[in-house]
Amino acid sequence: ASVWSSKTVRLHACDHARLRFPLLSADPAQKRMRSPLVSTLALILLGRVRDSSATVSNGVCQGDYELMDAIAQNCSTVEGNVRHPSGEQTTLVFAGLLQNITGNLRVEKNLYLVSLELPFLTSIVGNLQVRGNRKLASLGLSSLASIGRDLEVLDNTMLAYLDLSNLASIGGNLWVYSNA
Repeated sequence: ASVWSSKTVRLHACDHARLRFPLLSADPAQKRMRSPLVSTLALILLGRVRDSSATVSNGVCQGDYELMDAIAQNCSTVEGNVRHPSGEQTTLVFAGLLQNITGNLRVEKNLYLVSLELPFLTSIVGNLQVRGNRKLASLGLSSLASIGRDLEVLDNTMLAYLDLSNLASIGGNLWVYSNA
């Protein structure tokens, strides 16, 4: 089924009943998990925590982070850029604590990623770029309200579900095309 977002961008959505997020509540309005083990899940998927020169203080992580490292460090705010690298061999990423990114969020050319859920992410000061992820079928950004620069969701050939239901402002360009 197709739906129009509040920003008049044509998006393609699949039936919510077909989504496979076992840790999420059946009621998306609740925005809570059935299990408190998000960090544990992330660490199991990750299999390691990288040593970084970035610093963490009370959930505020300073420096550039890979997404899985930001999850493992329990970052609520990243003062820098966040990326999910192409070689990361995870299929499901659920970042339950991440709320703000002062730089860019890039998820590009990942061959394994099937689902990315950032249910509490409310703002990205820089760009949001989700490009060329061949297996990505679901991208959940249900709380994202503002993007300071460009929004790019393109060339994700399996993307059938994109939730930008609370997006109120984009400071730059909007590109959503060449998705499933």
